[in-house]
Amino acid sequence: MRRILNQAANAAVKHKGSIFEILYRRLVTRLGHNKTIGVIAHRLCKLIWIILHKGISYEERGPAVPKDPSESIPRE
Repeated sequence: MRRILNQAANAAVKHKGSIFEILYRRLVTRLGHNKTIGVIAHRLCKLIWIILHKGISYEERGPAVPKDPSESIPRE
């Protein structure tokens, strides 16, 4: 089970703009790659448990990305 969660964590941190990628970048400098993947795998495990036991649907809470480039911050 741990290996599957670690593979899922590795895939999650490679997805640009995900909350797991942001968490990975924040922690990897202190903990290193392997321990950070373990932390993210643990969070994924908790998230999966909540989804299965409480029946809550998952919504990504990453940074808001504008759909239209014209909505981005104007540069002077």
